[in-house]
Amino acid sequence: MTKEELDVLIADKIKEVQGDREELSADIKEAISTAVKSGIDQDRKDNPAYEPPPEEKLDPTGGFSCMADFAKHVSIADSNGGIDKRLKDFDVRGHKAAGDPTLEEGDPAAGGYLIPTEFRNQILERAEEKNPILDKVMEIPMQTSSIDLPYLNGFNESSGEVYGGIEWKWTAEKSQRSATAPELGEISLKLKNLAGMCYVTNQLLEDSPISMDSLLTRGFADGLNFILNKVFIGGSGAGQPQGFINSNCAISIDKQGGQKAATITFENIVNMIARAYGEEDFIWMVNKQCLPQLCTMSLVIGTGGVPVFMPANGAAGKPFPTLFGYPIVWSKHCKALGTEGDIVLADWSQYLVGKKAGASGGTKAVTSIHLKFDYDQTAFKFGFRIDGQPWWPEAYVGPESPDSLSPCVMIETRSV
Repeated sequence: MTKEELDVLIADKIKEVQGDREELSADIKEAISTAVKSGIDQDRKDNPAYEPPPEEKLDPTGGFSCMADFAKHVSIADSNGGIDKRLKDFDVRGHKAAGDPTLEEGDPAAGGYLIPTEFRNQILERAEEKNPILDKVMEIPMQTSSIDLPYLNGFNESSGEVYGGIEWKWTAEKSQRSATAPELGEISLKLKNLAGMCYVTNQLLEDSPISMDSLLTRGFADGLNFILNKVFIGGSGAGQPQGFINSNCAISIDKQGGQKAATITFENIVNMIARAYGEEDFIWMVNKQCLPQLCTMSLVIGTGGVPVFMPANGAAGKPFPTLFGYPIVWSKHCKALGTEGDIVLADWSQYLVGKKAGASGGTKAVTSIHLKFDYDQTAFKFGFRIDGQPWWPEAYVGPESPDSLSPCVMIETRSV
């Protein structure tokens, strides 16, 4: 309906109510106009371009049964002359991607749609379920791309000061007191971008929707789990999280005198525990190459020794899942046997992980049928924003011992 037609309709309504009387007051006229417009909006519901309910009322699955169902309809969008109405609803609400224009992500004709929220969350949740670290770290929800977290700089008490500057002194009567105060520092978390992409043939999407749902969700969840474990343990901190073993607070104990290459001794384990700060929340992160070394560790007594890791009935039972009471987690991301970082005693509660706040947890997923259009493939791209680093800027040094203590302890490399 044109503006002119709307004005004529409003004028007719006025005449019906008031006859030849003067024009209605502005507020009555506005009420009539609103009523007429609502009728027009009602007509638009039959139009494919109508605006669906607000985002918070939308089905998080977008009306699709699974990710493969969504993927299938994205793959055939426009290629056969039509677009599924559920995809249109997502597009109208601004759910289409607004990324690299070369991928045509922002153009509905190019099939650039965001994967519905529920399926994005499934990927993140499945990654967290299989990750032995994420449920132990201190998670920081971030509304912005960066956040500064304060800490009390009390990591060196060798001079008798705590909290970086507070000191108590014995004083004589009438002597002058000297002022002391705590020292603060800051740890900065800045969200880093993590991305993954795969191509799926349209034939596979059409013919095998159930298996593709499992493949897409589990595949990207496992990939996310793999890379997060890798960077939390050994990340460089350059464009990615700072790994625990590469941080300034991590320490390595000395190997034993005359210790052979690629070995782990009972004395190594005891010395690691002696250098760990605290007692409750530590776990062992171990490369499984180290298992033979753990199983053959022994405590030397005179000219013999006794095993310290194998159960009482020897090889008939499984090795204990703990070492000195701390759980053992086998990790392929720990370093090779004999290298610093092959076995790590870590308290992950002292590690900060910043994630984008919100229902999606900073996870974004985009599809495009045009990136590999000539190959009959649909592209799926996933994005994730996260950062991580220890809360400790350095290891702790006590007032009576020169040996530092840390929430992350390793053994130096044993190459000779």
